[in-house]
Amino acid sequence: MKKYFAYFALIATSIFVGCTKDAPQTKPANLTDAQAVSMIANSLALNSNGLTSIKNDITLYALNVQSNGCGIIDSFALAKQWTPQSPINYNYALGYNYKVNCNNSVLNNLNSNITYNGSFDASTLSVVNTGASAITVSSLDNTISTFTLTGTYQSQDAFQLNDGSSLAGNASIVITVQSLIVDKATKSIMNGAADVLLTGTLKTHKKPFSFSANVVFKNDGTAVIILNGVSYGADLTTGEVFDI
Repeated sequence: MKKYFAYFALIATSIFVGCTKDAPQTKPANLTDAQAVSMIANSLALNSNGLTSIKNDITLYALNVQSNGCGIIDSFALAKQWTPQSPINYNYALGYNYKVNCNNSVLNNLNSNITYNGSFDASTLSVVNTGASAITVSSLDNTISTFTLTGTYQSQDAFQLNDGSSLAGNASIVITVQSLIVDKATKSIMNGAADVLLTGTLKTHKKPFSFSANVVFKNDGTAVIILNGVSYGADLTTGEVFDI
């Protein structure tokens, strides 16, 4: 009886080991560096209501402020929609809150707080999101040819990647603008730097992700996103990522 039991146990163990060895060892997919960079690039882009779009709104307002508006809070709302010329379909509602600060009735800086909600469909990414920015514009006086922007841009996203991976989930993006230099005449970015924190969770298996990146803005409508020691180019209009 003991011999029979030992023989049966040996067979059962062999079957279990064999099945374990032959079973496919699949791991749930997580966000790759390239996919994270794509999400960050879109959070910077004009046509996805990213930081560049918010920058345009703020600098346009700053160009038209007058010293008789010192200390007065100006609040209003606007809607933005894509046009046939836009490479990205987008639809956003935005609320604006501005305050002009002066020194002895001389224009000094502009405090801006903007909230938004809406959605966009890009080539690699679809997003429904809400967010806010708190950005200060310095050098309002006419003796300086550039604005300096500092502050934060935040977004809370429900996203779907359109790159064949079928990954979807929720994400938070926080962009901390260290300094963004904008030409007053053209409203274009001359240079600047920002830090980005992207965090979130994938829907399929609740697996969290976290990425930190640095952004260097260039004067040609692009930026460099540095993630895990690798540099990627990003188009600040379309959000497209390219090799550099």
